[in-house]
Amino acid sequence: MLQQANDTLSSSKSCPTHHQTDWHWVTAAGGLFSYLEHKGEQYTPAAHTILFVCPELEDHETARGLELVQSLHYTGKGPTLYDAINTTKTGMGALLLRTMILQPSFDTAIIEARLDAVQGDQDALSSIQHGLAALPNTSGFLCSPANVQSHMLLEGMLKLYLLIQKARLLGDSLKQTRCDLLEKTRRWLQNRAVLSVASTLEDVLEEAIITQQRGGRQNGAGALYTLFAVKAGKHSALALAYQTYAEIISDMNTLTASYQEQHGIALRLLRGRKNTFVFQAAERHRQPNQYMHDLLALSGTVGKTRFTSPSLAKLNVRLRNVTDEIDVLSTRILRPILERVQKEQLGNIHHMLEAVALLDVLACFAYNAINKHQIRPVLADTVVLKQHGHAFPLDKKTNRWQHLVKNDAYLADDCNIQLVYGNYCGSTFPASSAFVQQMHDMAQTLSAVSSRSLLILDEAEKNTSYAEGVGLSAAFCKALAKKQVHVLMATHAPELKCCCQRLGVSVVSYSMKAGPSSDAGNAASHYTIDPAPSSAGHSRDYGLDLAERAQLPKEVVDRARQVIVTKPDAA
Repeated sequence: MLQQANDTLSSSKSCPTHHQTDWHWVTAAGGLFSYLEHKGEQYTPAAHTILFVCPELEDHETARGLELVQSLHYTGKGPTLYDAINTTKTGMGALLLRTMILQPSFDTAIIEARLDAVQGDQDALSSIQHGLAALPNTSGFLCSPANVQSHMLLEGMLKLYLLIQKARLLGDSLKQTRCDLLEKTRRWLQNRAVLSVASTLEDVLEEAIITQQRGGRQNGAGALYTLFAVKAGKHSALALAYQTYAEIISDMNTLTASYQEQHGIALRLLRGRKNTFVFQAAERHRQPNQYMHDLLALSGTVGKTRFTSPSLAKLNVRLRNVTDEIDVLSTRILRPILERVQKEQLGNIHHMLEAVALLDVLACFAYNAINKHQIRPVLADTVVLKQHGHAFPLDKKTNRWQHLVKNDAYLADDCNIQLVYGNYCGSTFPASSAFVQQMHDMAQTLSAVSSRSLLILDEAEKNTSYAEGVGLSAAFCKALAKKQVHVLMATHAPELKCCCQRLGVSVVSYSMKAGPSSDAGNAASHYTIDPAPSSAGHSRDYGLDLAERAQLPKEVVDRARQVIVTKPDAA
């Protein structure tokens, strides 16, 4: 298995832009990592790292077919299925929801577990969505610690700590659950091995920095809140660098006070770019004196109230040097911790992230169930779908529910199959009626064609009753004949020729040549045009033969042969 996965990975790297190859690459990598996790073998961190860049997780055609994007034939403004139900708060949850739509599960146990969770803990799930929204995004940070830049390392470690702590709080909100799936999710959110990572970070990071992160605020300190995040007691050189930084800031404050006293200027230090400082004069000094004018000219900012001086510039150079030293020393302390976490706890952290994503999707389902009055059908001897005023359909212009229509349904042993004859009302996501869409297409076609047009049609009589379809197709042919359009039409309705002739349309009919094959009399297409119409050629239809070859159960095909009603062929 390892060799096969490595071969697939190697061959995939040669053409990384091909969607099919991309998926093979991801599948092979996932299989390889699962095998390594199963074997419990330890490798260097670099051996577990694959840099993979893909612009989208599903190809455009598949996404369109599953209504994740707008259909090419759909011109309305209504939402897609994903848009209509998505209330997830995390990127992980949104990705899982898209995956569920793209590749829905047919495992009854999985479906029932999700329904049990949503039905039994709707209020609890809906109430934790604000907690999910506060989770930081750590995607990409843990995958390749060796590639994390030093200035991003500390920020990533703080986000990891915050993620673990907030996941623990989410687990606390699920302690009263009686659902097995939510209980399993809670255990992953409060995994002891993952919580030990937070304890390790607490030993290294300053408590004040952790408190600011936990509260989501930086007290106006900007980039300074991460500069002194690592405890100085962990490294003597780091403590010295902290002291040097404080001394330089003190010298800057002394310089500012001396300028104010000597030149009568109200000044303050203002943080600039790249951990440097500039002077800013008070608003009343917008007309600078001669000394300020000279300094403004030297700094290239004449006419503004921010400027520097040679003495301040020297202090800024020293400040940048000591800031770089603090960054290097902090990285030297934190990077081994990150590498150890990636080596020993990465699997547990990924399980925690999967639990967060699942909890986010379940909370999304619960929110929809509560706000849209959705219920779970009871599947027993009698199936009851009682909708309690479910809103239908969706107004595609305003994206609001138009009105309430109760469509209750009862299915029992004596009526377990019910036929619903539609009136071309369409549906919500975003499927407008196929027949209405076809009529729009016909209308646009009639307004666009001319005698120089060649129009190729396939089954123009579909999407409505057989009689109506044939009548509309014949009338459409009449309108095309008036414009002298060249038309090739494929149809399964032999009566169409008679209807066209009654309307005065000159048509010629042909048939695709087919006949029995040597394989037990099954149909075989010859892929040639038979000059004789279907009534003069083969009188037999081969649809049921093809259905049987497509592995439709034989008893179903035999029963169809018993009840089929053969329509008379056209003369």
